[in-house]
Amino acid sequence: IMTARTIDAAEAERIGLLNRVVAPEDLDTATQALVEELLANSHIAVGRAKRVIDASARPALAQTLEMEVSVQEFCVAAARESGREAAEAEAALAG
Repeated sequence: IMTARTIDAAEAERIGLLNRVVAPEDLDTATQALVEELLANSHIAVGRAKRVIDASARPALAQTLEMEVSVQEFCVAAARESGREAAEAEAALAG
């Protein structure tokens, strides 16, 4: 994220952003296999696990969104200031 480097699917899988990478022609088969794997588990256990994951993200999500707004506001202010400085420098050269 901090480097803004683009990564491919293999790298995303390697660092844990993805749990599986399949060729496009194998996507339907892999999807069906995952569905069958999930359906073979206890519906109660899967449902509760989903609730725990969702609940754990809520407070962090709110904080993350607040932080993102703050960063965006800072970036906008910095861009405006940079633009003002450039306009002043251009005016000084022209005048």
